[in-house]
Amino acid sequence: MASAIASTSPAPETPGSVRQRLLRLLLAPLGVLLVVSIWSDYHTALEPARNAYDQSLADAAVAVAAHVRVRDGHIELDLPPQAIAVLRTDRYDQIYYRVTDPSGAFVAGDELPGIPRTLEQSPYFVDARYISHPVRMVVYRAPTTLGEVTIQVAETTTKREEMTKRIVAALIMPNLILISATLLLVYFGVRFGLAPLARVRAEIESRSPKDLSPLHDAAVPDEVQPLVRSLNRLLGLVRESSEAQQRFLADAAHQLRTPLAGLQTQIEL
Repeated sequence: MASAIASTSPAPETPGSVRQRLLRLLLAPLGVLLVVSIWSDYHTALEPARNAYDQSLADAAVAVAAHVRVRDGHIELDLPPQAIAVLRTDRYDQIYYRVTDPSGAFVAGDELPGIPRTLEQSPYFVDARYISHPVRMVVYRAPTTLGEVTIQVAETTTKREEMTKRIVAALIMPNLILISATLLLVYFGVRFGLAPLARVRAEIESRSPKDLSPLHDAAVPDEVQPLVRSLNRLLGLVRESSEAQQRFLADAAHQLRTPLAGLQTQIEL
């Protein structure tokens, strides 16, 4: 029963390599710091570009609001076709707009999704979907003699997505170089730091079994000196034990030599 229990008991875990443990302890926090750095750099670079695109949308909404007219008690948009063409012209994205009167009735433009009338902030930016495409939209309220007119201008997100890809690509390469350089520095730093241990190991392995002289501890770091002193103490004890055994054997041989010599003499007689 005891043997069965002993056979099923888990084997003790080996401590593993000191170098591997040091590398794990150093690289784990470095990896976290690098990820945080990339995330921070990404948002730091993305926010100004996003704000610039949003400001362009807001400027377009203000330009549309400048063409809103009140005629015969109705809201009209006096926007020439050429101005509409300029508004909708974009190399990457589709541009949409919508104008609604103070009551929320449609005046001109596209059938963009409506915005709650209780919205107070102006301009207000929101992500939405239109014709199955994600769009970035600005809501701008312009005062008139009949009340506030709501202007919505939206654009698809193609150039924003391309900008995000460029930012990510621009951040990945320097950070990959930084990560690689950090890994190399940590690896060689740990290797250099553990070099005294390697020298002690090489000195022990190169010794003859009969060489029980103390190990050299002049170039050994402070952290390793207690280990070297303990080894030297052990070597000293082994050396003293070996010398005692040699003295005992020498004395025993001397004690046995005289009786044996007498016996040999008697045999010869």
